[in-house]
Amino acid sequence: MKAAIFDLDGTLIDSMGVWDRLGNEFLAARGIDCPDISYEVKNMSFMEAAGYYIEKFSLKDTRDQLMAIWNDMAFKEYAENIDLKKGAREYILSLCSGGIKLGLATAADYRLAGAVLRRHGLFPLFQAVVTVGDVVRGKEYPDIFLLTAQRMNVRPEDCVVFEDCLHAVKGAKKAGMRVWAVYDSFSAHEKKDIECIADKYIHSFDELKGR
Repeated sequence: MKAAIFDLDGTLIDSMGVWDRLGNEFLAARGIDCPDISYEVKNMSFMEAAGYYIEKFSLKDTRDQLMAIWNDMAFKEYAENIDLKKGAREYILSLCSGGIKLGLATAADYRLAGAVLRRHGLFPLFQAVVTVGDVVRGKEYPDIFLLTAQRMNVRPEDCVVFEDCLHAVKGAKKAGMRVWAVYDSFSAHEKKDIECIADKYIHSFDELKGR
């Protein structure tokens, strides 16, 4: 491994529950009944989810307006409350000390990613931070992973990607990269399929001590 590319939500940080609550809070503030549609939007990009909400609930917002509202709602949580996954800090620091380049490939807004990683003192350690807004297609495609590798000036085959969701694991494998999947309760229903595709599956970064 010459470079490690990390997903953020559900991989490095415990944040997936924030987005489930955010959708319900947004709809409630608009006076809209709040059906549970978390499963329907789970594998959508941020842009796709915004479009889905607009169509399903006949919203007058544009996609950009809706994403801006959601990001503003989430910012406080990312800047003040969301924690790293157990062992994540120690593992990242060990990679840095071993000369491994670090990249972030995330569906989160750049401002949110920066807020949570700066609070935990990790943001300066990443040579490249790429969001799905930097590419045309979502994480089920290899684009974001290839762009992250390009910005770090490393070959795809020299990268290990850390991801928690099946669609993103598939995208990283399409990029020709190794994938070490990370358990998250919000993707537990995909665990068996992820294990069949990923090169390694861990429940905690503590499992990687000394590697």
